Amino acid sequence: MKQIITIILVCIASLCFADQKMSEEQIMQQTRAVEECFAKIDQSNFAAIEARGKEMEKEIKALCDSGKRDEAMNVAMKYSMEFSESAEMKEMQKCSELMQEMMAGVQMPHMSAKSYEVNDDEHICDGM
Repeated sequence: MKQIITIILVCIASLCFADQKMSEEQIMQQTRAVEECFAKIDQSNFAAIEARGKEMEKEIKALCDSGKRDEAMNVAMKYSMEFSESAEMKEMQKCSELMQEMMAGVQMPHMSAKSYEVNDDEHICDGM
């Protein structure tokens, strides 16, 4: 996880340098703040979260395979809420907010908001 965060931070710093709206010192300070934020997150619980996610995926797939689409969607929504309310996710959201502040005003090539839109017509079973 630390390697991924480091790679992300290097990419962000590169984009900020390219944008030239922030001084090198500002970028380094914000990069350190983001790194410190992620470093404070308790890594020991991520294995349990991942295991829980795999269990839920199996359960949802079984429900989809047996034609219980509504039940599968309910299980997926329940897990999503459970995950989003976890302490780890809340901490990651705080760190992400720091990254967003750092990225304010930086144009992201090849990324559009449209690619992240959720289609209400999509169903959890359609992707399995």
